[in-house]
Amino acid sequence: LAALRLWAGVYLLALRPRLVVQSRLQCRLSASAEGGMSISPPKALPDLLRAANGSLHLCGGIIALPVRNTGSMWLRTLRARLTGTEEALELLDPDATFDVAPGQLRLVPLRLRVRRGATLSCPWGARLAVTARRDGGGELSRSVSLRGGECRDPSQSIVCSFGDHDGAVSQVLYLVVELAFFWCERELFCLNSFGEP
Repeated sequence: LAALRLWAGVYLLALRPRLVVQSRLQCRLSASAEGGMSISPPKALPDLLRAANGSLHLCGGIIALPVRNTGSMWLRTLRARLTGTEEALELLDPDATFDVAPGQLRLVPLRLRVRRGATLSCPWGARLAVTARRDGGGELSRSVSLRGGECRDPSQSIVCSFGDHDGAVSQVLYLVVELAFFWCERELFCLNSFGEP
C-alpha cells in the first residue's frame, strides 16, 4: 500500500478482498475540480393546487435544492434563477444569496410561486440556473431540472412544503378522508372511504 495526500473532494475507493472466489475490483482515484459545485434535483416538490376558480397555487412553494461544494474553496454568493418558465413561475426572493463551505452539502431553500393567471402543464416542472463565485476568483454555473410536481384539486390529498422552526424545508401531507355516518341498532358507526370501521 502506498500513502497518498488527498485534497478535499469526493473519491471512490475499491479494494481487492482476499476470498475463495477470485473477483477483480478496481481502485480509481481522481481529484475533484478545484472549486467544483454539483447540484442535484430536490427530493420533493410541493403539489400544484388547482382551485375551484381555476387559479393555480403551489402548496407551500418551498423547495430544498441540494448544492455540494466538491472543492477546497468556499462558494460565495450562490444564486438561483428560473430559466424557461419565467411566464409561469417566479422566485419570491431572487436576490437571496448563500455560501457553501468546502466539502459541504447545503440544502438551499428557494421559494416559488405561480404568477397570477399563468398556466402550467401537469406534472409540473421547471429549470433552475445556479451561479456561485469561488474564493480566489472565478465563477461557476450549473443548471438542474425540477420534475415530477403533481397537480391536485381541493378534493384530493395534497403534499405541501413549509419552513421548519430551524430553517429546514419540510413536507406535510394533508389527507382527505371521506366519512359516512349512519345509525344502526342505536350505535354510531363511522366508515371511511374504504368501507372499514
